[in-house]
Amino acid sequence: MTSTQKTTAAAVIAVLLIAGALYAVFFSSSGSPASQPIGANPYEIATDRALGGPDASVTVIEYASVTCGHCANFHAGVFKQLKETYIDTNKIRFIFRELPTAPAEWAKAGFLLARCIPEERYFGFIDVLFSKQAQWIGNPDVLKQIAQASGIDAQKFDQCIADEAELERLKAVVEYGIKEYGVQSTPTFVINSKTYENMSWEAFQAAIDPLLAE
Repeated sequence: MTSTQKTTAAAVIAVLLIAGALYAVFFSSSGSPASQPIGANPYEIATDRALGGPDASVTVIEYASVTCGHCANFHAGVFKQLKETYIDTNKIRFIFRELPTAPAEWAKAGFLLARCIPEERYFGFIDVLFSKQAQWIGNPDVLKQIAQASGIDAQKFDQCIADEAELERLKAVVEYGIKEYGVQSTPTFVINSKTYENMSWEAFQAAIDPLLAE
């Protein structure tokens, strides 16, 4: 690594660590939810990223972290079945919510970058972060390369990961998940207000199919 690359990497890590210092506050302050429910869906809030039928009778919320290995495994496996069977057919509304886990400064950086690209490409970016976890966590150069492939240049990269408004939104999302649904780990799923931890494909079917039959 050249001296210029070392300086750049050090600067990026410094920004990430400053952002990471805010993580402890996520679990100790008493702020309000990111926003109120919108439309007819009582579970969806305005800042959510979602897939599937907006008017579906069943809503699945995933609380996940892009640094969580179990979350990456879920998205590489069970999520594909969930998407094909329930999401793409508009049988359910699938909502993805961020809950940064260790190393928290890297998780937040990934989420903040995902919010910097057009909304229609959000899930694609999240998928890349999951699939390349081992490469970008702890390596700012790789994270920059992933961001650049999505149209985020070096200047915008620094702006995105230091966005205080987005950090506050992220903080509110975490607080809401803890207070409303008792979320303690990732991945956690909320299906029509009932909370489940890391679920198999069979567990999803057992939870969703009876609700669809009502």
